[in-house]
This record gives sequence, structure tokens and C-alpha cells, in this order.
Amino acid sequence: MKITYKTTAMVCLLSLFTAACSSTSSSFTEEKSNTTTEVPKSEEPKPEEPKPEEPKPEEPKSEEPKPEEPKSEEPKSEEPKSEEPKSEEPKSEEPKSEEPKSEEPRFKAGTLEDRTLTIVVSSQGGERYEAVLETDKNRGFYMSGPMDFRDSKGNILDLRNEFKDKTVMNNYDVDPNKVQELVITSENGEELGKFRFINQTYSSYGTFSPELTAPAAGGDPAHPFKNHENLGTYILQPTTETQFDQLAQASTADGIITYSGHTLGYKGGPKGGTPTEGYMGDVSFQVSIASKTISGEMSARQDSFVRHNWRFTDDDNNPTAEGIAFDQPNVKLILSEANIVANNNNTMGFKNGEVRLLHNGQQVRINDYAGTFAGPEANEIVGQIGSGEERIMFGATKQE
Repeated sequence: MKITYKTTAMVCLLSLFTAACSSTSSSFTEEKSNTTTEVPKSEEPKPEEPKPEEPKPEEPKSEEPKPEEPKSEEPKSEEPKSEEPKSEEPKSEEPKSEEPKSEEPRFKAGTLEDRTLTIVVSSQGGERYEAVLETDKNRGFYMSGPMDFRDSKGNILDLRNEFKDKTVMNNYDVDPNKVQELVITSENGEELGKFRFINQTYSSYGTFSPELTAPAAGGDPAHPFKNHENLGTYILQPTTETQFDQLAQASTADGIITYSGHTLGYKGGPKGGTPTEGYMGDVSFQVSIASKTISGEMSARQDSFVRHNWRFTDDDNNPTAEGIAFDQPNVKLILSEANIVANNNNTMGFKNGEVRLLHNGQQVRINDYAGTFAGPEANEIVGQIGSGEERIMFGATKQE
């Protein structure tokens, strides 16, 4: 029976323990369930996590500077503006386009537009007072002097072949007081001679002198190179007889027109050696349009006209001291009065004018001069003083 009571007691205790455990288990489960239901409450910050992510939608706001980057790139769009000087470069090149404008005086309509040289022998070059007309070019030309000369090796050369740039006078401005110079050279660079010229508005005149002259045909064997000639030329738009007569009708009986200009010669002059060193002297004229006469004078001379004149040489044909004294820059030569006449080609010219020296109170003949008029109103004069070894070219412009 004791065993039965113990057993019963054990059972009772076990029952109580089971009930207690059951109650505890129920309480734990409730707590657990309470904790589980509270977890969502504790996890409410998780749905708030998007709230800290709200800056992410604000990132586009922070990215707003990115669309502003093009604004920061506006200077790039302004770079073309900074490149505007590049577009202005053609403007800086405008002087190049203006170069032809600087040439306008050379090609002005109504003046001598073509100054290309026509190089021919003297027999085809006209007269000092009457140019050869080239009607297709509305101009005339004169040329006289030897074509042949030589180089340092003794080769005989022809100016028509060696003078390559025959358009040279077209490349310089009109300046009646300035001498231009072109050096003629051989293919190996040897200097053969110089062409010196002056451009007036309606005319150009010039001379060519070789470094070495060719032997004179039939010359003295003892002096085979005595032919020291230089070549003379002029190109012009000639004054016609009709134009000159119209001026004469409009002028007064005592009306005198003054022309001033220059001579182109060579220092030391002819006969004393090959004249290679050039100089520019002065010349002036007084023209009576009504009476058709011309006269003038030469000054600032460096020629040797007087010293080689027969009056001023000794028995051996050498210059005297007196002759040399008269060939000084301060000694003027008189260009005596000559008649202006109409030539056969309807141009106006003058010839047989005498070059005189005042010697012992008297005028003595030293040489002669001739020339013609250029321009629609006899605006200019061109011509030649002397001939052969004593050839000097001249030009003069009307003084208003």
C-alpha cells in the first residue's frame, strides 16, 4: 500500500509539474508571440530606410549641376567667339588685295597702260622726234643704240636675247623724279649691264649700258672697243596734231608752259671708257603752244659733252683743261629754240635744236637735241640729247 501511496503521490507531483510546465510554456509562447508581433514595430525603421534614401531622389537635384555643366561649357560655345580673330585674318590680308590698288597709277585708264619694251635695232626704232606707232597698243616707242655687247669671256651677246624681263617698267609706280634700275645678268649670274629708267604718267624713258662693249665695226685695230655707246629708248602715249592745235587755240599769244624733268646719262661720259656708272641730271623747257616753239637748259650735269667737243681737245684729240672745267655739274648747257612741227604720223615733235655752251660771251654749238610730246594735253616731253657715243635721254613734265 505504501508503494501505492508513493506512486499516487508521484503521479500527483508529476501532474502538478506538468501543469506548471504547461503554464510556463504557454507564458513563454505568449511572450515569444508578443516579441514576434513587436518585431514589425521594431522593423518600422526599415520602411523608414527609404526615407534616408530620399536623398537618392534628391540626387537628381544634386545632379542639377550636371545639366548646368553645359552652362559651364558655355565658354566652349563661346570659343567660336574667341575664334573671331581667325575670321578676321582675311581682314588682315586686305592689304594683299590692296596691292593692285597701289598699282593703279601705273595702269590708270587714259594714261600709258603698257610699258613693255620693244627691243629693235636703230633702223627700226624710229626717230628721236617721231616715235614708231603701235596703234593696237595706243602708244609709240623709240629705240637707238647697239644690240651687241660682250661678257667677261669675250662672247658676243645680243641684247634682244639677254634682256629677259621686257615688262619691267610695268612693275614700278609712276614717279617722274625716281630712277629705277634693272641689272641684266647671264645664266651663270655674271652682271652684263644695267637698264635705268624713269616712269612718267604718259611716258617712260631709259638707257642701257653694258659692262663690256663689243668691238666697233670697222674700228681702229689699236682701239677695238672704242664703241662705248649705250642704248636709249622711250615709250609714250603720243600727243596728236589735233590735240596740240586745240591747246594752241585755247592759249594766249604770250602764254608760256614750263616743263621740268631729268636727264639719264653716265658719269665720265662717252669716249673715255665704257660708261657704266649712271647719273640723273636736270632739264627744263619753256614751250609756247601758240607759236609752237621750245627752248630750255641742262643742269646738274655729269656728262662729258664739252671735253670731247673739237673746240676743247688738243691735237691728239685729248680733252684740254678748259674743256674739262666746262664739264662740271654747275655749268649749264643751253637748249636753243627749236620749232615744234607735226610729224608724218600725226604726232608732234621738235628737232635740230642745238645744245650750246656760253663761251667767252658767245653761244657755241656743242651738240643737238630732239624730242616729242606725250599725253592728250601735251602733258610731258621725252627725247634724246646727242647721239652715238654721246647719247643722253631726257623726260619732263608740265608744271601747272
